[in-house]
Amino acid sequence: MRAAASAVLVLAVAACADDDAPPTFQYDVSIKLIDSITTVEADGAAVPIDELHLARITRTWPSYDEATGAAPIEVVFFEGDTATHTGHARPGSCGFVPTYFDCPASEIVHERISIDDWGHSGPSGGYLDFDVGFYTSASCEGCGGGFASVP
Repeated sequence: MRAAASAVLVLAVAACADDDAPPTFQYDVSIKLIDSITTVEADGAAVPIDELHLARITRTWPSYDEATGAAPIEVVFFEGDTATHTGHARPGSCGFVPTYFDCPASEIVHERISIDDWGHSGPSGGYLDFDVGFYTSASCEGCGGGFASVP
């Protein structure tokens, strides 16, 4: 039994040490919903709405460069069975990183954006009709750590 356990441990260590594993980039979108929104879809798939009335969407790509060149994510907001707002999101808010930090875009591994009613048409939900590049806050990670929160 001890020999089998050792073999499993060696395999696990070898799998974690794979330097040839493709890099991955993760994109998270958090959207504060108005009370009347009952359902959210991203690219036609249902998005869970949490207890804070937030819709959270996560996508991954092999790299930041591929993510910024991908088709936008279409987010549709429903009140009952009626689509009332449509937004479009795509990574790119962290595009400033290579300019201000010693980190190429190819090493950006995580971008998070939030979309909420701060400074926008809150109760009407007008901010839910957003275009690529719109966010109320963003944060970026890469090259071994976090970079910045983008106002």
